[in-house]
Amino acid sequence: MDAAASTAPNAEKALYIQLGLDKTLAPKDGHWANNDAENAFKAWIKNLEDMMKFCCNKYPNEFGMMCNAKIKVATDFDVTNKPSPADPRNPSYNDDDDQEKLSKGLKNIKTKYPDGIRVMMTQAQIVSAAVVKSANGTLVPIKVGLGGITYNTKVGNTGEIIPTESGTVITVKPGVEGRHAEPDPNTLSHELGHRAGYDKGDIDNNSHSSDRKNLMHPSSKAADTPDHCWCDKISKLLK
Repeated sequence: MDAAASTAPNAEKALYIQLGLDKTLAPKDGHWANNDAENAFKAWIKNLEDMMKFCCNKYPNEFGMMCNAKIKVATDFDVTNKPSPADPRNPSYNDDDDQEKLSKGLKNIKTKYPDGIRVMMTQAQIVSAAVVKSANGTLVPIKVGLGGITYNTKVGNTGEIIPTESGTVITVKPGVEGRHAEPDPNTLSHELGHRAGYDKGDIDNNSHSSDRKNLMHPSSKAADTPDHCWCDKISKLLK
């Protein structure tokens, strides 16, 4: 059986996304009120479509169904139950300090699709603590601005599991401490790799790849492409 024929039984498979907006992206009359946010989301969806087609074309015998798979999005424009960081001048989520707000926002996304993946968009920055080695070899604490963060489980400093709502939070204003950068078109594709359980990387407990051209590199860019593991994990999200 050729690759084209093998896709026929799976032509109607789809990836379902439950999208919610937090208060930094307050909509107007049930519609997008921020053109930058709407355009960023459209670019994320286009990149996700391109990544799935890449999988189909590179591995047609395994992932042929991804060529015709649809991405279906149900958007929840109600921001009243999705709190945002307190500072309106420079809103910033710290993924530890604001854990409760992030979890509440994800939990309160209205669900149209029973198997939909919860994704919350924000205009706030997403900040994570990290350490780097200085020139003299000492470890220096820094703040890292993330394009997105995904919760499957949350592990505390002593290894305990912290209850949290599963899902992904992505920002249209990546950066840290007021410095902004353009959102990468592959942010959603990268984060959904984590949501799907990507585990064949070679760094960060196998959750990332050190290959600079891999979609699952920690600082992946628009031209990067997925590996077999990403394709396999995402294919299992199709319904």
